[in-house]
Amino acid sequence: MTYACIPIALKWDCSEYTIRHSLRRHGFKRYVALRKPPITEKTRILREALADKRRFWGPEKWQTILWSDETWVTSGRHRKTYVTRRMDEALDPTRIVDRV
Repeated sequence: MTYACIPIALKWDCSEYTIRHSLRRHGFKRYVALRKPPITEKTRILREALADKRRFWGPEKWQTILWSDETWVTSGRHRKTYVTRRMDEALDPTRIVDRV
């Protein structure tokens, strides 16, 4: 919901600036929502096992990995979703958009 829609939805007599300024004073700001694949219990367990397996790898072992920068072309939503949150709430599940 945009800042301009909040006073309309709540039937308040104030401007968009007032809403934005008040939220910023309390530590809130607009950010682009992080897009993460949904994590099921199965994928969480698999990811944790993989992290435990590689926890003590040294630099020599990590240098054997081929790192690539891939480009994906997908259908679906191509617009940014903005959320209002505090800086330390970036990984809060309610502030993340599921990427399918």
